[in-house]
Amino acid sequence: MNIAEYLEVTGSHCRLLHPNIVSMVESVELITRAIAFCRDQKIHTDTMALLSLAVALPAFAQQKQHISYKVSAENSKYTQQHVIDVGDVPGHQVRVYEIYRSFPNNAPVINGLKVKETWTRATSDYTDGNGTSTT
Repeated sequence: MNIAEYLEVTGSHCRLLHPNIVSMVESVELITRAIAFCRDQKIHTDTMALLSLAVALPAFAQQKQHISYKVSAENSKYTQQHVIDVGDVPGHQVRVYEIYRSFPNNAPVINGLKVKETWTRATSDYTDGNGTSTT
């Protein structure tokens, strides 16, 4: 894959064009190549924009609702996570991850149905443990 085909360079900024990748592993590989390419070309990259474009998984057929509930760590686990050392400053890392949660007791109820499980796919952009996380 020629990474330059998926990049739009405007002035001193580089934007990743979405190549319809749905695998987290493929997304991490694409993001890593994009960051390296832009760094080699001395082009500024917005790492969170790269992540959000590459990791966006299509879910257009489902109706979405906003809900809020508390969960405990005992029924939650990271199923996968991938960390990239950005290399622009020491300690700067971006990450994509997936969390599986089950509700064996006291499950939240939505439209009269109990939630059995949830999957969360998200990104983070941290420097020395400080930064943002987006789901």
